[in-house]
Amino acid sequence: MQMAAFFPAFKFSWAPWSQSEDALNQAKNLSLLHSTLVMSTIQSEKVARDVGAGLPILRPAWWLDPANQTVHAMGLKDEFLVGDELLVAPILCEGVTVRDIYVPPGVWGDRLKNNILVQGPKILYNYRIELNEVAYFVRMKVYNGKELDNPMMPVRPLATAQRPPLFPEVIIDNTQKRTNKTCQHYDARTRSTALRHIVTSSN
Repeated sequence: MQMAAFFPAFKFSWAPWSQSEDALNQAKNLSLLHSTLVMSTIQSEKVARDVGAGLPILRPAWWLDPANQTVHAMGLKDEFLVGDELLVAPILCEGVTVRDIYVPPGVWGDRLKNNILVQGPKILYNYRIELNEVAYFVRMKVYNGKELDNPMMPVRPLATAQRPPLFPEVIIDNTQKRTNKTCQHYDARTRSTALRHIVTSSN
């Protein structure tokens, strides 16, 4: 549900009376997010021009830096951009609350962390996301390195810019034994794609 809020079309496939109060409140908050921030981005003049030129609305994480081999080596399949202005990094694995996030070039406002600004490109390691949250970043326009043109985003100290090292290939680690539930993820520290194990029962 959190990820779908950033899609052009957002709807629910369940009746409201079949859900808990917490789920309904979450749905209301996500609907508000979709109707304001997401739709204003999708309906912007820039995205309209891009779509008219044949470009997609939802774009892969490498879109803003296609020559960066780090991004391609990571093989990111669970991050995407809405236009060039929103970066979305959901958690798709059941029971997981942390993930690594690649932030493209530019200055991005982290909406989950009190709008702290992050200077890309860099990797945010072990970024914590709760069950009812989705990590998303708003791209800022910076003038003279100081002024921001988005009045909704207060100025915060820039995180230290640190380009992650380039590595030419992904090391596939298939040595771990699969359990009854697995979810593929990328670990930026070990530079490997492995199976994240979800423990659902104990012996």
